[in-house]
Amino acid sequence: MSQTYETERWTLTKDAILAAQGSLTVGIENSEELLADYDLRFGRDTRSNRLNAERMEQEIERMKSALKGLTP
Repeated sequence: MSQTYETERWTLTKDAILAAQGSLTVGIENSEELLADYDLRFGRDTRSNRLNAERMEQEIERMKSALKGLTP
């Protein structure tokens, strides 16, 4: 049995949305700093280091996408 994704509309308070926006903004900033530090310390020369950095980049992109979805 295959399930498909269906878009839903949810109602949230403005305070909850603003809190989520603030948390995502801080999370993005912190993650970008951690990634820059990771690159300086370890680089991306090994497969493991490259995969870790790419995973971090993907997480940052997901946070940016979530933040964009919360912005009117």
